[in-house]
Amino acid sequence: MKQTFAKPFLAGLTGAMFLTLSLCARARDLVIQVETLQDKSGQVVANLYDSPAAFRKTPTQQIRLRAAQQNGSGEISLVFHDVPAGTFAVMVFHDRDADGKLKRNLLGIPSEPYGFSGTPTKYGPPSFDEASFRLPAPGAPVTLTIKLK
Repeated sequence: MKQTFAKPFLAGLTGAMFLTLSLCARARDLVIQVETLQDKSGQVVANLYDSPAAFRKTPTQQIRLRAAQQNGSGEISLVFHDVPAGTFAVMVFHDRDADGKLKRNLLGIPSEPYGFSGTPTKYGPPSFDEASFRLPAPGAPVTLTIKLK
């Protein structure tokens, strides 16, 4: 009795290909282009939020890069990998002392440069709805540009 190795191998390979394709179809990279870094001290922190309840409290993903990695124009790119389709908000800040926290003055106003996705127009921190954007279904990476204040 002769067994063939090819059939189980091909079935496994086909299954792996479909799994890979389905994962690629559900997620994409989200590139955050941060502008107007004023110096190379500390780090740049980007937080990705997926709900109003988590916004500015518990990020879904967080990226930290040394601010010294910026280009000559004061820009740096951070990439969130494998982000599924959905509604998200991003907060970025230049953590000059690299303590992982956004410094605030006695009135609670940020004293380190920061920025949000979306187009917040009022004073004070934006709501999730003001800062949120819709990440569409599968495709090429999406790039957001955030200017620090």
